[in-house]
Amino acid sequence: MQGYSHIEASRLLVVCESALRRWANRLQQERNGTITPQNKALMYLEHAT
Repeated sequence: MQGYSHIEASRLLVVCESALRRWANRLQQERNGTITPQNKALMYLEHAT
């Protein structure tokens, strides 16, 4: 959500601000190429258990 602060966006989306920050940070890492598909799969598995 461009143009919104993390606080504003989290309230509009009805999600915890820390979750929104994590998502935004992860997206930035993916765009920068610092998260590989393998790392992404491992992160998913860690949170699924």
